[in-house]
Amino acid sequence: MVSIHLAHILGLTNFQGYIQPTEFEMRQRNAKFANDVRAGKTATRPSRQDKLAHRSPLSLWALGVIVFVVMGGGVSQLLLNI
Repeated sequence: MVSIHLAHILGLTNFQGYIQPTEFEMRQRNAKFANDVRAGKTATRPSRQDKLAHRSPLSLWALGVIVFVVMGGGVSQLLLNI
């Protein structure tokens, strides 16, 4: 526990409290990632563009409003015809 507190005091941690990797470790991971991409392997996490491509153009609350209006119109038509 003392090493975690010392790392936090020295500013070596991020906001979640994890110790940040050294520059050498970051360079190694970046090189490994670049080699994997060149080899044709897919990334472990989808990119932001991939996430945006799979999202619906209509937000959930807007879809809820449309369903509410359509269903409410249908119910009112049923009640008027009775």
